[in-house]
Amino acid sequence: MKILSVFILLLPLLAFKSVDDKAQTVSTPTIGGKEVYIVHMPQAKYKTLGVVRLDDMFDANERMEKLLELAKEKFGDDFDAITTRDGRTANCIKFTETSSGKANYMRASKNQVYILSSPDKKFEILTSEPLEEDYTKLPFHRLLSMLSNKVDMQEGCDAVVLTKDNLVQYIKY
Repeated sequence: MKILSVFILLLPLLAFKSVDDKAQTVSTPTIGGKEVYIVHMPQAKYKTLGVVRLDDMFDANERMEKLLELAKEKFGDDFDAITTRDGRTANCIKFTETSSGKANYMRASKNQVYILSSPDKKFEILTSEPLEEDYTKLPFHRLLSMLSNKVDMQEGCDAVVLTKDNLVQYIKY
């Protein structure tokens, strides 16, 4: 009976995990020698040093650079990376073990979206287009939603990658 109860409790977690089996790990960008994790979480263990916050909105690249500048002002070089879900606030972290620069994919939208990162699994670019200027300064949760919807509009597309050049790439694994 106990085993059945445990199985029933774990079933939703197992179902959630199986939804996203196409890309398990993500390669994250390094900006100014610091790793940047956007939506995804580092695989290496770490401790959080503190939080920094932007007052103004910038495009995705500028946001990461500004957040890193604020982190350096607050923590000097004593942090290894930043993590952010919204692009406006960032947790400054210090790894407690060696980092591979890899992250676990975290589902944050209906479809797979990579902002300034890319899946580790091999993929081909089906097509690409510039991100419209109006969208570059959106909070990441809105940008994720908008990019996720683009996956459905492109036939055969498995995911979208937003590059550092604000290029939207439609990819297939």
